[in-house]
Amino acid sequence: MTKSEKEFRIVLYQEHITEIGVLLEDRDSYFSDSSISWLDVSELEQRIEAHWDAMMIGQDLAKSIAIELLSSGIDEELSGACYCLALGSREDEDELVIIEKLGQADDDQIEYFRNALKHSISMSLAGKLVALLGEKKLPLKIVVLDILGYACKGDPKRIWPLLHESDLEVRQATSIAISRYAHKETLTALEPIVLSDEGSSKELLFSGIWLGSIQALDMLRSNSVNPQYCPENYLHLLALVGSEQDFPVITTATMKPEKKLEAINAMGVVGMIAGIEPLLNELNCDDELVRCAAAQALHLMSGAGLLENVVQVENDDEEIDPESILSGIDPTEQDKMPSLQEAEIQIERLCTQHDVWEAWWQENKNKFDNNIRYRYGQPWSLGLCIEEIAHPHSTMGNRQRAYWEFTIRSGVHIPFEPDWFIDKQLDAIAKMRAWWQQNQEVYSGQWMFHGK
Repeated sequence: MTKSEKEFRIVLYQEHITEIGVLLEDRDSYFSDSSISWLDVSELEQRIEAHWDAMMIGQDLAKSIAIELLSSGIDEELSGACYCLALGSREDEDELVIIEKLGQADDDQIEYFRNALKHSISMSLAGKLVALLGEKKLPLKIVVLDILGYACKGDPKRIWPLLHESDLEVRQATSIAISRYAHKETLTALEPIVLSDEGSSKELLFSGIWLGSIQALDMLRSNSVNPQYCPENYLHLLALVGSEQDFPVITTATMKPEKKLEAINAMGVVGMIAGIEPLLNELNCDDELVRCAAAQALHLMSGAGLLENVVQVENDDEEIDPESILSGIDPTEQDKMPSLQEAEIQIERLCTQHDVWEAWWQENKNKFDNNIRYRYGQPWSLGLCIEEIAHPHSTMGNRQRAYWEFTIRSGVHIPFEPDWFIDKQLDAIAKMRAWWQQNQEVYSGQWMFHGK
């Protein structure tokens, strides 16, 4: 290889690495955009794969460039280099380089390691990553726990000792990580922590409930009626469990201003017809956020799809227009001039008008049975949760909630994340559907907590 050819290839591989880092960041924003189908993210992933294939051709030269860019101060280069090196590591020394650089990274850089390693970590690298849990740097521990739990790689028993860390944030992150592994035996280590005095933390309670702890559920119910110990987001946890006995606690919470939005959302998730009239009443509220939450809850139960067009005004008057400086206009006089930044945008959203929803309910309420829970107008079932996860236009938040419902109520742990690479998601969905096809007769018409 001539010197000029080598220089050309170096620049080429640098561009491939940078582009991978950019695409990894872009795919995160795609998942957050409700106007885009989550399935469309596969187009970005195909581009990532194409760049990765090009890196594989470069072999040792491409690897040396990736190692060099692990020390880059440019975020996209760091992320892309970490992804390539982790995915292509064939030797221990490659993995040890990643471990070393991650251990030396500052708090901002750690986030880019996280985004890359979540999608590229191997079993071998996961085993080495555990060593960083002995570091004193708190953000590093939290990121490592998130990577391991997200990817479900490595032995969860190796992170159990962190359940006894003095820092509550580390214990919380550990509990979430080991619950993601979905090993039932982890409950033996987790439950005593959940039931300790500090077990009212929502993360710890969620982990216990996720793994099927009746004691954690009892503690959640006990704390939910005691304001002194009431955990944050307890209504959301009660809704995921979905027991009829918890519905009065949820509806009562709508009377508390600080809990109203959470309570309204929880009513929609539970899906009891007894919640329709209270939700209709919330549409008369002066607070637009409350009306929007009520409309969302009603739609989640009914699937009515009632829409409205509203005009939103975007106004950036407080920002100084650089053009005004170039044109000689005094920025302090800018607010006296017609705004070039103001724009009216018409958007379509779920209807928040009480009269429209009331008319729909009067026309359709005879189609609903007070003894049945509803999701999008159909009797709630684990199968509907799976189809909500699979629907091309389900939002990331709804897909995550549906997966939590499926797991908590069935007791079946099929690892899944709503922002995994698309092929991996589709494999998990196929496993859920296969399980449901074999078990729907057992579960249909019954309301269970972990299959009991």
